[in-house]
Amino acid sequence: MKISDDLMRDDAVRRIVDLCMKADDVKTAQILSRAIQASWVREAMQRDYPALA
Repeated sequence: MKISDDLMRDDAVRRIVDLCMKADDVKTAQILSRAIQASWVREAMQRDYPALA
């Protein structure tokens, strides 16, 4: 399903990345993290998960 609001989509992807990292699926988390467009969301995610940088 497409989420038209960019910020809502970025938040949803960030939450999925959180789940991937908890499940130790770094490869999927890296792929999904590239879809995040808001720089501040991406920076916060990279601060929480340096392995995704």
